[in-house]
Amino acid sequence: LLELKRPSTRAGGDQARALAEALGAGVAPGLAVVLPIRTADAVDHALVLLDAPGRSLDPADVDVAAAFAAACGAVLGQTRLVAEQAARVAQQAALARAAKTLNESLDLGDVLHTICVEAARILDADAAALYRGDAEAGLTIEAAVGQPPEILGLRLPPGVGVSGRVVPEPAPALACP
Repeated sequence: LLELKRPSTRAGGDQARALAEALGAGVAPGLAVVLPIRTADAVDHALVLLDAPGRSLDPADVDVAAAFAAACGAVLGQTRLVAEQAARVAQQAALARAAKTLNESLDLGDVLHTICVEAARILDADAAALYRGDAEAGLTIEAAVGQPPEILGLRLPPGVGVSGRVVPEPAPALACP
């Protein structure tokens, strides 16, 4: 369907049964209609309709199904936008909470630990570490969450690892497996 860039694709007989089996459907259809569900400029969902053997669909039926798929795409697009907006609102609230929490203590150790805690919350991360130092002297882990306590005090020579390469650069870095 995606390769053909068609508004729908029909399959009958063995193809319809194979599709139903692949989907884990408990029916043995004679006809399958697959419709793309478009959100924005992408097709990231598909609607599959399975019907009993002996039934045929006329073009008007397919047009109605295509209109329904288009409406589904609009709803899914709106749902995605709402979820993205909620995530942004949650991040803004987390930033405000973090700023408030950071201002509650003047103890450097507490502030560094709080930075790690709030950064992990804001980004929904499993762990965070805060290094202190510079590109010439190297880095030392001063605070961490989601890490074993023995990581505190670990020194990295200048330029070592992603953390060491970020220090002299003005931009963040992303490390992926």
